[in-house]
Amino acid sequence: KDVIIADCGKIEVEKPFAIAKE
Repeated sequence: KDVIIADCGKIEVEKPFAIAKE
């Protein structure tokens, strides 16, 4: 449930997939 925003501009959530931040 924790949302981690990577410095690469990607949002990684506690899921097997990552959502790209536009």
